[in-house]
Amino acid sequence: MLLGGRAVPVFLAAGLVGLAGGTCLHLALAAIGGLSLGVALAVQALACIGFVSFGLFRRWLTGGERTVLLEHVLLALALSSGLVFALGAPVRAHLDALVAGLCVFLACGRVGCTAAGCCYGRPSSFGIRYPDGHPAHPHRRFPVQLVASAVWATLAGLSSIVSLAGSPGAATGVVLVAYAGIRVVLEAQRGDPRPRWAGLSSAEWLAVPMVLVGVWAAGGGPFDLALAAMASAAFGVLWSQRRRWLRLRPPIEPHQLDAAMRLGRELAGTELSSEVRRWTIGGLSLAASVVDDAVLISIDRPSGGLVDAEAALLFDAIGFGAGVPLGRPARRGAFWSVLLPFAPTPAPEQEIFGDRYLSRTGGA
Repeated sequence: MLLGGRAVPVFLAAGLVGLAGGTCLHLALAAIGGLSLGVALAVQALACIGFVSFGLFRRWLTGGERTVLLEHVLLALALSSGLVFALGAPVRAHLDALVAGLCVFLACGRVGCTAAGCCYGRPSSFGIRYPDGHPAHPHRRFPVQLVASAVWATLAGLSSIVSLAGSPGAATGVVLVAYAGIRVVLEAQRGDPRPRWAGLSSAEWLAVPMVLVGVWAAGGGPFDLALAAMASAAFGVLWSQRRRWLRLRPPIEPHQLDAAMRLGRELAGTELSSEVRRWTIGGLSLAASVVDDAVLISIDRPSGGLVDAEAALLFDAIGFGAGVPLGRPARRGAFWSVLLPFAPTPAPEQEIFGDRYLSRTGGA
């Protein structure tokens, strides 16, 4: 991307746009709310310095380039709270203005993640196609970064309204508690490899202190306490049901799609009969048999049913491997099934994992 006549990485450009927009919103809310612009400028500068410094420290400590945005958010709030308190200014009111600006910055940052190809989603029947050589190639990926961007943009507008109409701290509480619950849901859609502790990612663990800070920030009057209690209860429900949201855990993994494409090739080159043949692919049960003038293919996941998007993704992979387009799968009890016409032509091996399959399934 060209910025001022110079080539700038899209991720950096998106961050700069978000920084400019977030700073403008932060200062505007501070001015409208009657807060000190000098304190707001100091808070903004400290948040930026803390963001960059923590990123450099993390890279030095781990030896790798990895940014966990929620860590930066909590750090910015902690540093800003200390500075505002030291200057004798109202902490919660300044945090409200800062949080709204952070929402704008993070919304743009997630657009940068989409363009850079990081933080990508799980295999999906619709989504983004990444080029050859990318870790997410060849399967389409759910655009979880764009969903997160839309969430942050919505929270930016909501927090701006609450910061002007509500009591100090209410906007901060709404943003932190709401995003903590939403992030737990979005984690089910993330497909990039990340470390886990006790089965939870760092973002899921960070959701807990986000809720606690949010409840503290909103702890003003009875209305704020009631809001924090309701938001905390909603977060608890989301957390307890996180594995059921969209029923994509356990998800369809890339190796299962690869195996489904190879199965399609095998079906195309095998003479079947009315006797049912069965296969198992990473927790998925598949069966095929001849019915009239076609092959009936059925798929099931014994550990948990498949949703229509997952079934469509698997059958599309089988159809490409067999060299024929398959119709829309039909649900038959716990199974999804589809008819495969006879005389299929298997796709060449080198094209199964290449652009031909990607061009058939579309992409961003």
